[in-house]
Amino acid sequence: YSHGFPQYSFDVIYEDGDGQASVLVNISSNCIEWEGTYQCIVREKTPDPTTWTTEPEYLKYPTGTPKITGYKYDRNLYIDSIINGSDVLYECIATGIPKPNITWIKIGDEQFRNIQKEHSHSQGPLLHFPSMTEADNGYYICIAENSVGRIEGHWKRFEVSRYKPTMKYDSVPIRTYTEKQILNDGVDGKMEVLVHGKIT
Repeated sequence: YSHGFPQYSFDVIYEDGDGQASVLVNISSNCIEWEGTYQCIVREKTPDPTTWTTEPEYLKYPTGTPKITGYKYDRNLYIDSIINGSDVLYECIATGIPKPNITWIKIGDEQFRNIQKEHSHSQGPLLHFPSMTEADNGYYICIAENSVGRIEGHWKRFEVSRYKPTMKYDSVPIRTYTEKQILNDGVDGKMEVLVHGKIT
């Protein structure tokens, strides 16, 4: 088929001497659409042909338990030392036959699956925090599951522990002085600035 299903081919093998031949069917890759019962039918090329039919053979679609093969993310990202407000993307990669369904869960948060649907934190294999905060800190696990089995990945600890500095004045300045004015006129130009943020 040209729309993505696996291709197949036939090989005719002739045996020397006794006139026998066999037909070999090659299926190039596995696809569940190929599962089913097969029979071989042989018909003579004569005006009144005789037909032979083999016993039915069932071709089973091969299956395999899921396997988590890796994670895709920005290599400059340190998940245990994330800057507050960062856009975090973390993708889980898994294989299996049939293709596994991939989800994320947060340890200790039974409502996380509902939360991630509401806030788009997780879309299948992709864990996404558009603006990560301390509320998102915790351990997350990737789960891959199909009809054959289920596997959990290693715990991934995401933690916001770095903050961009922010400033707040303890009062609104009434008059602005330049450094030159302060030095020449002797103006008391003291003003307290409060800086909030964690040192990294």
